[in-house]
Amino acid sequence: MMIDEEINREAQKKAFIYTAFIFVILTLITQWYITQAVAEECNYHPLLGSYLSLGDSKIYPPYDYFLWSYDEHLSKAIPDILDAYSSVTQLVLLLSMVCMVFLKKAFLKQTSHGSASFASKKDIEKSDLGSYASKNGGVYEYKKTKKKLLGLIPYTKKEKIIKDSGVVVGINPYTHKLMLHDGVEHMLLMAPTRSGKGVCTIIPTGLIWKHSIFFFDPKGELWSLTSGYRKNVLKQKVLKFQPLCTDGSAARWNPLAEVNYRTTEELSDVQSIVSVMVRPDGESKGDDFWPNSAAALLNGVILHLLYKHDREERPLPCPTDIMSFLSSPDKSTEELFTDMRDYPHISPDEFMEVEEIGEDGKPVLDENGVVKRKRNPLKEIYGEYIKDFRPFVQALGIKVKSIDEIRVALRQKIKQGEKIQWETMDSSGLPTNAPYHLLLSHPKVAECAANILNGAQQTTASIMQTAQTSLAIYQDPVVQNNTSVSDFAIRDLLDPQQEVSLYLCMEVKDIAAVKPIARLFIQMICSKLIRDMKFETDPNKPAPKKQRLLLMLDEFPQLGNMKCIELALAICAGYGIKVCIVCQDVNQLNKEYTKDNSIGSNCHVHIYFTPNIDSGGATAEVISKTLGKRTISTISHSDGGGGFFKGSNSTSQTGRELMTPDEVSQMSSEKELIFVAGHKPIFGDKLRYYEYQFLIKRTQIKSPAMSDTVTRVTNFKELFHVHEADRSAKEDDRKRVIEDQAKRAGLSYRDYVQKLEAEKMEYEREVIRRITGEDPVEEELNEQEAADTRTETAGEEKPVSQSENINGETAADHRTWAESPKKVDMERGMYRGTVEDARQSAIQQEMELKEKRRMNILQATEDTVESSPTDIVSQLIDTDVSLLAIMDTEKEDEQPKEITAETLLSNFIFGEDDLDEAAPDDLDMDDDLFGEDTAAGGDSPNSDSPISGLDAFLGTLNKERRE
Repeated sequence: MMIDEEINREAQKKAFIYTAFIFVILTLITQWYITQAVAEECNYHPLLGSYLSLGDSKIYPPYDYFLWSYDEHLSKAIPDILDAYSSVTQLVLLLSMVCMVFLKKAFLKQTSHGSASFASKKDIEKSDLGSYASKNGGVYEYKKTKKKLLGLIPYTKKEKIIKDSGVVVGINPYTHKLMLHDGVEHMLLMAPTRSGKGVCTIIPTGLIWKHSIFFFDPKGELWSLTSGYRKNVLKQKVLKFQPLCTDGSAARWNPLAEVNYRTTEELSDVQSIVSVMVRPDGESKGDDFWPNSAAALLNGVILHLLYKHDREERPLPCPTDIMSFLSSPDKSTEELFTDMRDYPHISPDEFMEVEEIGEDGKPVLDENGVVKRKRNPLKEIYGEYIKDFRPFVQALGIKVKSIDEIRVALRQKIKQGEKIQWETMDSSGLPTNAPYHLLLSHPKVAECAANILNGAQQTTASIMQTAQTSLAIYQDPVVQNNTSVSDFAIRDLLDPQQEVSLYLCMEVKDIAAVKPIARLFIQMICSKLIRDMKFETDPNKPAPKKQRLLLMLDEFPQLGNMKCIELALAICAGYGIKVCIVCQDVNQLNKEYTKDNSIGSNCHVHIYFTPNIDSGGATAEVISKTLGKRTISTISHSDGGGGFFKGSNSTSQTGRELMTPDEVSQMSSEKELIFVAGHKPIFGDKLRYYEYQFLIKRTQIKSPAMSDTVTRVTNFKELFHVHEADRSAKEDDRKRVIEDQAKRAGLSYRDYVQKLEAEKMEYEREVIRRITGEDPVEEELNEQEAADTRTETAGEEKPVSQSENINGETAADHRTWAESPKKVDMERGMYRGTVEDARQSAIQQEMELKEKRRMNILQATEDTVESSPTDIVSQLIDTDVSLLAIMDTEKEDEQPKEITAETLLSNFIFGEDDLDEAAPDDLDMDDDLFGEDTAAGGDSPNSDSPISGLDAFLGTLNKERRE
C-alpha cells in the first residue's frame, strides 16, 4: 500500500512539473502572438512603445500585451482590440490542465502485480555506489570546476569527488565509471568458476582498497599481482603465510602465540583454537561426543604446556609440542596425566603472595604506599579454584573454607619454623600425604587430567586417538617449522598505526592438506579481532584513527563450515571489519551452511555474475525471485461470433518477473546484477582490470621476495609485551572502579587503597586468631629474616640440609594439628631446652635417626621372605642402639647436659623410660598411633609406608618392655 502511494505521489509530482513547463511555454507563445497581433491592428503606433526591427518585421516583447492591458490610456483607446484576445490566456490554462491529467496517467505506473525495475542513474547515486565520495554520515563532498555554457557563458560546476578506496563493484552503466562500495557493510559475490570473479572484483579491489586487508589466496595469484603495489606504493606491511613454504620466504605463525596467557581470556582463546583443531573439515554431522571429548583434552594439554614451558623457562609451545606430549613414548597414559595433574603451574611465591623485593633488598611500594606482592593468577582468573577443602582441614588441623584462609594458615606455619611440603614426592621419591601441591596446579588442567584418569581405558584411548588425528598435519616437518614461532600477530591487522596486508597462500594441490590450518587461521581472526583491543600509541601524537580491515574470502565454501564467520557477520562491522564472501553458487553455500543460513541476509551488497546451469537452476531462480515482478498490461481479443469485423478487445494487468530464470541464465558475460539493500537492482557492467591501464601498471610492480615481519612472538616475554596495552587498560578500568568506590566512601584514592589493605591485614589476623586461639603478636622482622621467610616459602635459593627436608616430610606425614596450640607448645618445651640452638640441633638429629630407621624398615620389608619378624626386630634394635650410642658420644661434649630428644629416645630403648613418657612430641609416638595389629607385632594396613613400619616396630618394642 505504501509503495502504491509513493508511486502515485511521484506520478503527480512529475505530471505537475511537466504541466507547469507546458503552461509556461504555451503562455509565452500565445502572449507573443497576441502582442504582435494587437500591434499589427494598431499599425505599429508609436504609443505602443519600442520594438526590435528585423528587416521589415517589427518585433515587440511578448509581455507588452499585459503592459498595454493595464495602461490607463491604451485600455481606453483600444478596448475592443484588447478584449478580443483576453480569452486566449484562459484557453491556454485549460489546455494545460488537460495535459496534466493525461501526463499523470502516463506517468502513473501500474503496481497491482509488482513494481520492480532496474536502477536509474539517480538511483545508483542514492545507493552510495559510484565514482564519487561516500555519503557516509549524510554528507557529499564536491570539487568546483570551471565550465562554459554553449562555449560562451562561463559558470562554476560542482563535481563529486572520485572515491579513493573501496571494494570494486563494477561499471556504472550510465557514466561508465567505476562503482566502489566503501561502507562498513558486508558483501557477497556469487560467480561460477572461470567467470572472472578474480579479474573483475578481487584483484582490482586489492589494487584500490587502501586499508588493512586479508586475502584467502588458494591459488597464490593475489600475492604476485597485488603485494608489490601495496608494499611499495601504499607503504603497507605485506605478510605471506604459507604453511607448506619450503624456501623460507613466508612468515611463520604459531597459533598458541595468540593466547592471552595468564589472563581471563586464556581459556576462551584456547577453546577457540581447539574447537577448530578437532573439526578439521568443519562441523560434523555425526556423534559430537568424540570431538567434544578431544577438545576438552586439548584444552587442558595446551594450558598445561603454556604454564609448564613458562615455569621451566622454555620457548613458547607450538602445535607440534601438543602432539609430542600426547605421544610421549617413555610414559604410560596414567603416568602422563598424573604428572600433568600434579604439576605446579604456579610457584609457591605466587600462591603465598610474597612481597616483591627491590634491588636494595627492601619491599617495593606502589604509588599508594602499599607493599607490592606477587599475584596468584589462578585465583584472579578462576576465583576459588579449590572446591574440596577436606584435605586441607585434615592437614592444617583447622577449619578452612577459602584459599585466602589456607594461605594465611600456611604463612603462620612458616613463621613457626615449619617447612611446607609443596611437592607430591619426598626426597626419597616416596609419595606424601600433603595436599599443598593442589594449590599450585591449574584447575582446568587438573580437571582434564582427572577426567582422563577416571575414564574407562578404551574410551580414553579413543579420545586420545581423536585428538592425535586432528593434529596429524602438524607432524609434517615443513608445517612444524612454519608454526614453531610467530613473525606476526593477528592483532596487527587492526593496528591503527600501520596498515597490514596479509595473504594466506597455498598451492592448488595443497588445499585439502592445508585446510585445517586455514580454518584455524580464519577462526583466530574472528575470535581475536572481534573484541575491544588496545594498542600502544605515542602520547605526543594525536590519537590515530581506528583501523579498518577487509576480509576477502575467495572460494569461501572450500574451508568447510566456518560457524565463526556466520556468527561474526552480525557484529564484526562494529569493530571496523568488512567481509567480502566469494562463492560459486547457491548450492555450494547451502551445502556447508544449509538453506537456513544467515550469511546472505547479513550481507548488504550482493553481486551476481551469469550463473551456470546447476541442479534445479537454484541460483538463477534465487536471482529471479530477488529481482521481483513488474506489472504489465495484456490485451485479449474476442470476436464475439459476429463476423470478421466484429468483436472486442479487453485489457488486463498481470505480473511478470523483471528477469525470468532463463533470462538470468542467458545474461551476457559482460553484465552483472548488483543488489544493494533498500535500493533498486543495478544492471551493471563488469570491470576487467586488464582493460584499464592504471590497474595494469599497478599489477606490474614486482612482488617482494620475502614476507615482512611485524610483531614477533618467540618467547613468553614477547607474548606478554603483545598484550601489555590490554593489561594496562584493564588495570585502568579496575582503578576507575576503585576511584568511584573511594568517592562514594568520601576518601581519596590513596586513602581508600590503604583502607582496603588494612582490611585485608585485619582479615589475616582474624584467621590467625582462629588458628592459634590467641591475638597475633606483631613481629618486626629485620630485612634478612624477611628474606629468609620468603625464601623458605618458595623452597628455593636458601640451602636446605637433608635433615630439614626430612623434617618437612615428617611434618607433612605425621603432624596433625588437631591438638590445641597450647598443648603443642608445652610438648615442644620438653625438648626445646633453654637455648634455641640446642633445640634446632636436637630436631635435626631426630630427623636423621628417623630417616635411617625408614631405610632400615624398607630393607627389612624387602627381605621379609627370607627373615623372620624376630630377626628383623633384633637387627633393627642393634642398628638403632649403635647409632644412638654414636650420636650421644658425638654430641656429649657439644650440648649441655639437658634432656634432649636423643636422650629421651635412648633412655626408652635401653629401658630407662617408657615410650609414652619419654617420646618427644616431634616424634609423634603416642599410643593412639599403634593399633591392635601393631601391638601384637603384626603388619598394619599401611605397612608399605616406612613411617608405618617404624610405628609398628616401636609399638612391638613398647609391648615387650612392658611385659
